[in-house]
Amino acid sequence: METGTAIISAAILATIGWYVTSRYTQVISRRQHSFQVYDSYRNNKDFHTHRKRAHELVEAGDIPSCKDASRKADIESIDWLLNHYEFICGAILTGDLDERIFKRWEFSRIKNISTKFRDYIDENREKDDQPTLWESLDFMADRWITGAPVYDVQQIYEFVMLRPYIKDRPWFM
Repeated sequence: METGTAIISAAILATIGWYVTSRYTQVISRRQHSFQVYDSYRNNKDFHTHRKRAHELVEAGDIPSCKDASRKADIESIDWLLNHYEFICGAILTGDLDERIFKRWEFSRIKNISTKFRDYIDENREKDDQPTLWESLDFMADRWITGAPVYDVQQIYEFVMLRPYIKDRPWFM
């Protein structure tokens, strides 16, 4: 082997090693961040208070209208919970939180919140003329229920960028 070929081969192998190490570090860092976020709300009194109230409303079949001013406390609990999970789902979609970890931990809650509060969500979207209100929550619930398609070349790009694959996401977003 010539000296030039050896130098180029060594440089290529060093670059591959650096890339693999860097990627592994990013994945571990994102997973640690995911654990920290989960732990922060797992021990959050407000989260449990609003989650419990929303659960009671669903069990009683008594989900209020967003226009019902007499049920302000119930509406605040539902909005708090929807906003919380919108934040989580938005962070998953941007690649800031690990999708596999949150799907394992929160699949049933996100699915149930999206389906049980469907009328409430739609009513809020119409009332405020905001069709994208709680959109990330809906997107993740639908994605996890139906399964994400993974047949596109863009999947490689998303893998390199450490983001979940989204078929219709514009490249370099």
